[in-house]
Amino acid sequence: MNQPTVPSTIEEELETNPFMRVESPLQQANVGCDSPAETLREIRMRKDNWRG
Repeated sequence: MNQPTVPSTIEEELETNPFMRVESPLQQANVGCDSPAETLREIRMRKDNWRG
């Protein structure tokens, strides 16, 4: 592999990474969940099943 990674800041991650925003009511509503734990589980399941 030996591919370089692109460093990012926490600020960038909070803006772009759905896993970092599970406490957001908007994020929860977007996936149809009522709690951070449910939201994290739902987006993880969607990522695991995504077939691009």
